[in-house]
Amino acid sequence: MTHLSRPPRATRLAQLLAALCAVLILAGCTSGVVVIRDNAEGNGDGGAGGGLNTAAVPAEFVGPLTEFGSMCEGISPPLLAAQIKAESGFRKGAVSPAGAMGYTQFMPGTWAAYGDGGDPNNPRDAVKAQAKYDCAMLKIAADRGCTGEDAVKVMLAMYNAGPGGVSGCEVPANGETEIYVPRILAYVEEFTAADGGLNAETGSPRGPFRYDESKTPGQNVVLAAMSQIGLPYAWGGGTLTGPSKGITDGGTADSHGDYNKIGFDCSGLSRYAIYQGSRGKVTIGRHTSAQEAGGTPVPLDQLQAGDLILWPGHVAIARGDGKTMVEAQQSGTLIKVSPLRPGGVGRRYVGTGTNAGHQDAA
Repeated sequence: MTHLSRPPRATRLAQLLAALCAVLILAGCTSGVVVIRDNAEGNGDGGAGGGLNTAAVPAEFVGPLTEFGSMCEGISPPLLAAQIKAESGFRKGAVSPAGAMGYTQFMPGTWAAYGDGGDPNNPRDAVKAQAKYDCAMLKIAADRGCTGEDAVKVMLAMYNAGPGGVSGCEVPANGETEIYVPRILAYVEEFTAADGGLNAETGSPRGPFRYDESKTPGQNVVLAAMSQIGLPYAWGGGTLTGPSKGITDGGTADSHGDYNKIGFDCSGLSRYAIYQGSRGKVTIGRHTSAQEAGGTPVPLDQLQAGDLILWPGHVAIARGDGKTMVEAQQSGTLIKVSPLRPGGVGRRYVGTGTNAGHQDAA
């Protein structure tokens, strides 16, 4: 985890207590940058739509990375894999000169807090503890006011130097951490699924979203939504960073097996697309009622690319052509392009020339 010199015993204890407090706070978190998913064990993003490149990791890591890769918003299976590559190179039994151990290189005291009595050389135990620690550090970063990519960088810096070794929202220049963080971020692409095939229904490419500098934020919102075409509707599915496993509803969604599908529901897709299209600067509410309550009202005959169209209990993303929209419609369907439907209300969260928008509570 960290290869820096160990801080004094009292400092280590303070850092451990802070991290433990962060975990307790996370268990009830419902707003802010970090949100623990309904299944505390994690709801993985899976291999499609910008998920894990399963060919790039040892087979025994595919399941754990998928399972815990979206335990909270801000982490992903490719990011966890990139950390493991930097920490141990996926080598069983790895021990650092400072005493960090296992696949994810935890110090013994930190493992006692996050390892749930497991084995640091067991892939599932190691990845679960890694995800829990990352989420705890993201919560600390959020409490400091760090957002978007800065929050992820701070989390990675804390993984290397400990929360007490990182001040504010800056990666410390200590001779190691400022090298460690960009190295992991550079590894992420290696572990991200290309999945650039065409969806048979729409002919649109599905794969990792890449921000297009030549287009407006609203158009990038549409691109982000289009990158997920072909994934299944999953009730409760979707994070700011990608698809996730759906959750149980005790009714219609369960009858379609949404709790065992990796994808988005309607508001999960719109939230993901707005966040990605604004480069992480705009986070909207998770549910359709919150999304309708925010933003700038837009007449339906003036909808532009990236605007939301909301009906009671449903939301879609206007493509800006006056004819079509992107939606995760209902259980049993795939994310798709549909003709605009009558009725509804329009809401705008990102502009046509800048990333400025309306910030709503998650």
